[in-house]
Amino acid sequence: MTHLAHIATRLFNTPLLLTPEYASVVTSVLSDRVGVVPFAADEVVQSYVRPKSRAVMNRRSGIVTFPVVGGLIHRGDMEASSSGGDMMSYTRLHNQLETLFEDDKVRGILLDIDSGGGEAAGLSELVSWLPKASKQAGKPVWGIANTTAGSAAYWLASATDRLFAAPTASRIGSVGVYVQHVDVSKQVEKKGVVVSFIYAGDHKIDGNPFAALSDEVRASIQTSVDRLYGEFVSAVASNRDLDEKAVRATQARVYGPEEAYELGLVDGVGGLGSVLAAFTDHLNRPSVGYTPHGDSMSKELIYDQAALDRAQAAGVATGKAESASAIESLQKQLADAANERKALLAAFAEVAGDSPKVAVFVEALNDGVAPATASKFAAKIEAPKAAPAAETKTATQVDADRLMQRHAPNVSDDGDSEANADPKAARLAEISGSMKAFNASRGFKAK
Repeated sequence: MTHLAHIATRLFNTPLLLTPEYASVVTSVLSDRVGVVPFAADEVVQSYVRPKSRAVMNRRSGIVTFPVVGGLIHRGDMEASSSGGDMMSYTRLHNQLETLFEDDKVRGILLDIDSGGGEAAGLSELVSWLPKASKQAGKPVWGIANTTAGSAAYWLASATDRLFAAPTASRIGSVGVYVQHVDVSKQVEKKGVVVSFIYAGDHKIDGNPFAALSDEVRASIQTSVDRLYGEFVSAVASNRDLDEKAVRATQARVYGPEEAYELGLVDGVGGLGSVLAAFTDHLNRPSVGYTPHGDSMSKELIYDQAALDRAQAAGVATGKAESASAIESLQKQLADAANERKALLAAFAEVAGDSPKVAVFVEALNDGVAPATASKFAAKIEAPKAAPAAETKTATQVDADRLMQRHAPNVSDDGDSEANADPKAARLAEISGSMKAFNASRGFKAK
């Protein structure tokens, strides 16, 4: 009975970091013992009972898979028989992780998380310590929601270097705080029981279950809830490199794996085996040194096939848009280059004048022919042949021509007069006339 009373003090009138469904399970387990009407069916309660598991080390990779299963509490571990599922304390988790950090055979730790959350007390200290201890030991800590990392469990998971969600059924988030108050005054009155408090200090019995909450007490509890909520949001935003407004905008919703990835609540989606394989590859690749939590280190994303198909489709669409933009830019560059080429050729042709070789060269370039080929075309063009130079005559030849022109008859063979007789014919006539005159002077007569 003392054990149950201890649980009740942790469950009621204190800030809790639980997913709504897990809170109902825990309450229902204790309902018949602490005077609360149960509101979760037995089969739902049993679904939250997790098989016991221990940390397992893969000696080949040096990775320890450390289960974080069931409800999370500040101190002490409790069995499933008392609370609807195993509970793990932050003190136990701290001590066991510290031992692993000191073990030379351990190279990395994977938190295998399946928890709907738990107590707020002690959690902030654990989350603040974990990244520092990991960095000091030089051993990265990864996490996987397999299948639930809700509220307190998500706060813890957000402090890992890489966080993944198991495909299909995982549940991530519930960044919120609540306090549960139970008023059993009417039930006690119905049973004829009278409860009286003798106390000192006006607020000593604030929130007791035998009276309704006053406005003042409610406001005081709300203030503590708001304060813890702010701390929770700030821690998640810092751990996950998110804006606090974005974290608050989730309004404590619980998300599936793909939604959680899109919101930046996890780094990728993949099963336990896939994450372990990626973790092993990460540890085996060359590195300059330890990369601390929360830096800009690139993250290998693991997807189930459906997520991969969606990512590929999105990539194709993005690629098409980028290709269209690139093509448009290239076309503009080509047009500018073509205009510049035309202007250059026009100026070249103007300077070269009427040279046929230049004309052929420019025309070939305008038709898109390569410069080397255009040069070959131009080289084949022959320059126009010059008219043959006039024959130069000697002074004697010039005098002879003048003599012939002076004595040549202007009579053709048929007796017609010609002002411009053929010089050769005139010469023949001159010679013939001279021969006749010579023969006559010597007494010869032509027959």
